[in-house]
Amino acid sequence: MNTPQPVRPGEVAAAHAVRTHCAIDYPNGPRCLNCHARFPCDTHVAAVELLLDAGWDDDAIMALDARTGPWS
Repeated sequence: MNTPQPVRPGEVAAAHAVRTHCAIDYPNGPRCLNCHARFPCDTHVAAVELLLDAGWDDDAIMALDARTGPWS
């Protein structure tokens, strides 16, 4: 799968937000790794919407989360 390269400044920021505002499991349910709000946090939702509007598909957006380690 080819992940699109962000072209416009808004896409660059949205791609970064999706990478950093991702889900991690907590005992009381998924939380945002960055801001600790319930997942999906407002930043993640807005970033995904911007990328979808820019022509990205769900698989390409999900591929932005390339963490390694014991993540859930």
